[in-house]
Amino acid sequence: MNGTKFITKLFWLADALGERVLVFSTIIDPLVFIKQQLGYHFSWKEGREVLYMDGQLDVNQHQHFISSFNDFSSEAKVLCASTKACSEGINLIGASRVVLLDTT
Repeated sequence: MNGTKFITKLFWLADALGERVLVFSTIIDPLVFIKQQLGYHFSWKEGREVLYMDGQLDVNQHQHFISSFNDFSSEAKVLCASTKACSEGINLIGASRVVLLDTT
């Protein structure tokens, strides 16, 4: 099973179980690809079911996405985050599954 099929299946299973997935990568392109695939396969929208954090977010958006992901009453299902954008000291208790995409 290739990586794309595996991660798509992981999202299907996590969604069926009502779980949230946190996806980390130091490289932005795979995060953008996953975000697009979630829209295609699940019709999930960025900013609602899919949260995306990279270095371009301002501090207020950054904190809003963290709070939304940790709020179990929100619609957030996946947080795709650059490890560079998520500095030390953030608390992501909303995730029940974590995917690390980097190969190096």
